[in-house]
Amino acid sequence: MQTKLEQTGRKQVNCFTENSLQSKLHLEANASGITLVALVVTIIVLLILAGISINLVAGSNGILGKATKAVSVTNEKALEERVELAMAELQMDYYTDGAQETSFADYLVNTVQQYKLSSGETLHFSTGLGDGYVKVDAVVNGELKLSLGWNLGTNAFEILESDGVDKFGPTISVTASTTNSITFTLMDGKGVAGYFVSPTKIDDVESISWNTTDKGTTYEGSATGLNAQTTYYIYAIDINNNVSSIAYLTKNFAQITHSHEWSADGLTATVTVTSSTENVKYYVGDTASTNISDYAAYTAPVTVNSGKIICFVRDDGTNNTSSSPVTLGIYKESKVTYDKNGITEATGLPETKVVQHTKAVDISAKLTDSHGSTFLGWSTNKNATTADSTITMTSSDMTVYAVWTLSQSCNAEHPEKHIPTGFHWKEGTKADGYVITDGTNEFVWIPIASSAAYAKKLGTNNWYLKAGSTGTDTAAALGSITNAVKGDKIGLTNIVGTAVNGGSIADRPEAAVVNKAGGFWVGRYEAGVDSVARGVGSYIAGIPEWSNDKSADANAYWASKAISVKAGNEPVRTITQSKALERANGWKSGNADSAKGTVAFQSGLITGAQWDAMCNFIGWNTCDTDCRTWGNYGNVKSKTYSSLTHATDIRSDWFTENNVTKKDDYTNRWIFPTGVFETAAGRNTAQKNIYDVAGNVWEWTTEIPQYANGANAVLRGGCACDDGSVYVASYRYGSLSATANTNWDVGFRLVLYVQ
Repeated sequence: MQTKLEQTGRKQVNCFTENSLQSKLHLEANASGITLVALVVTIIVLLILAGISINLVAGSNGILGKATKAVSVTNEKALEERVELAMAELQMDYYTDGAQETSFADYLVNTVQQYKLSSGETLHFSTGLGDGYVKVDAVVNGELKLSLGWNLGTNAFEILESDGVDKFGPTISVTASTTNSITFTLMDGKGVAGYFVSPTKIDDVESISWNTTDKGTTYEGSATGLNAQTTYYIYAIDINNNVSSIAYLTKNFAQITHSHEWSADGLTATVTVTSSTENVKYYVGDTASTNISDYAAYTAPVTVNSGKIICFVRDDGTNNTSSSPVTLGIYKESKVTYDKNGITEATGLPETKVVQHTKAVDISAKLTDSHGSTFLGWSTNKNATTADSTITMTSSDMTVYAVWTLSQSCNAEHPEKHIPTGFHWKEGTKADGYVITDGTNEFVWIPIASSAAYAKKLGTNNWYLKAGSTGTDTAAALGSITNAVKGDKIGLTNIVGTAVNGGSIADRPEAAVVNKAGGFWVGRYEAGVDSVARGVGSYIAGIPEWSNDKSADANAYWASKAISVKAGNEPVRTITQSKALERANGWKSGNADSAKGTVAFQSGLITGAQWDAMCNFIGWNTCDTDCRTWGNYGNVKSKTYSSLTHATDIRSDWFTENNVTKKDDYTNRWIFPTGVFETAAGRNTAQKNIYDVAGNVWEWTTEIPQYANGANAVLRGGCACDDGSVYVASYRYGSLSATANTNWDVGFRLVLYVQ
């Protein structure tokens, strides 16, 4: 609490009686009492004898009233003298009886408790230190709340509360004041040791870092750069560590307020200038004019139009003098939004900020990714690979994007960072199958979170894999993947800028590319064509059922067909593995497009490790056990003909199932269009948005079995004439030649490698 000290002289005690003072006042109640009684008796006798009317006696200006007032004045003077003596004695006691462990203010508060003052009562006193007062602000739970002050200044200031701050240090007088500075004089017979000016009140004076002086008895201090109409606290200390303080209210000067709105043409601002003490002139421009004649007398709000407005105001317009102009900068402001740039797990993202145009955007924040990606900085380019060193605010809202070097696990989690040029997201998530399309062809992201995760895995049952195999090769019998396969021959030597050993058989030659990207894209459907002329049953017209001796004709047939990856296609089949590899590698490629944020890509034939990764993504147990609940097999009933399976009614007539003409005249060869087959229970073949992994057609891979000494290639997934409980999605089949066999039920699946 602050109690403003009146400048007209000290107030007098106005509600004290003899009974309200004790101890050091040393009042003699009996002597005062006798005088009062005698006076009252005398007045009563005189009134009776004179026959003065009761009205005259009782009037406020009557004899009784005047006599009472005289008694009060007499008593107050006596009390005042004793208060002054008591305060002087208290001060002497404070410095002589070892009470300096507490401030004098606390000592005084503790001592005056015995005077039993009531709330609102004030003691004024005068000592060698100057005039002062003690005021009871309140009585709470029997405890006095006191204010202590000194009449020390001549300008507009307020006395601070006591609150443990000793007021008996140097005298502080403000000797000069401008709009933004004050000069003050410190006086102390003991020697001034330091001063301090603060815009906030300091209760703990021991924490003050004093501006030291020469320790003379008089010192002039100053403070500049102050705000108008603001209370500043001036503290002073003498060589005996006695502290005093005042609160000084700085002078008022011109104040500027403004309102503004934005339109298509720019900024419209209304600037209002007010001053309670001075005449005001103003000037509007990008820089302040030093010529006072450029400043117009302010009479009304000023409306200006500009992208940048600075209003300069001078006080004392009449005399054309001022210490410095008051400047208001009004700049167009826009929002800056910070974007994690797809790394949703990142932490530390700053909140949206408002930044003035042409000012620097704060890009000091650093993000952290739980997957171990490296944060490089910020850029206005969403697809930047390097961070901007500085970013300047433009004239419209802006988004700045985090720039990352992604870890493999983070790459795996963010397929949106690896969309091939020409493709875009269609549907699904990373967890349930993230699907992209170029408008026709569709692929699904297979995440690879670590290099250790990109490994081959043997299914429970296989066919002709190990050297010298005579048929079924179980995983238990094979023991390891190296006993089953030699490696892969992918037919590519450079994939999106990475050199690979694709010209010969090698162990996962594509692994470096896949691990760097954190995954790959697999065809959502088997490779297919829009239509073919069907021959007998599921054969393709013009290509014999067993065309080992017609492989050249079969390869020629597929050499010019437009292959696509979409639903409803006729699956490519009766094709050799070598031709499938050629068509897959040459299918599509593209360069990165930084403007669109898409990456370079290269198509290829699915490898052994990629097939196993796809099965892991779907769920290994789902792919390695009975697949009849979701695959197109010979012993699975279709939705359209629920009374039939592919294995029954072998001699039935021709019929059409889902718009595909079929006849089971030879071991149930019923190949469905890609993605079309549904079981009798209404279940399609999709797993994680990938179709026909189990059944429909066998699919060539780049994998080479140990069997046949490298001449064969491995097929995966079973076909429509197989038993879905045996030839499951993980199944490896290694008995067909890579260059000679072109079976009617054998096709392939494409993949896309990406950066």
